[in-house]
Amino acid sequence: MGSSIMIDEWKSYIGIGKDFSGGHQVVKHGGGEFVRGNIFTKTVQSYFVLLTRGVMGIFHHVSKGHLIDIVISFHLDGIIGKLVMEKEWWPQ
Repeated sequence: MGSSIMIDEWKSYIGIGKDFSGGHQVVKHGGGEFVRGNIFTKTVQSYFVLLTRGVMGIFHHVSKGHLIDIVISFHLDGIIGKLVMEKEWWPQ
C-alpha cells in the first residue's frame, strides 16, 4: 500500500494520481460533494491556512530558502502539541 492523494476537481490536478502508488480520489466540490467516506480535502486545506496565517502573523515574509524550515517547524509543533494534548507524552 502506498501514498494516496485526495483532491477536488480542479483541472490542474488531472493526471496527478499517476505519481502516487495508492492512486487518487476526487471529491466534486462544484457538485456539492465535500466528503465521500474517508475521502476529503479539508485536512490539507486547514494545514495550509494555519501555515499561511502563522507565516504572515509571525514572520510577515519568508524567503524560499527558509520556507522548508518554517514548514518543518509548524509540522513538528503540531505533532508535539497533539501528543501533549492526548497525554501520550507528558513531562514528568
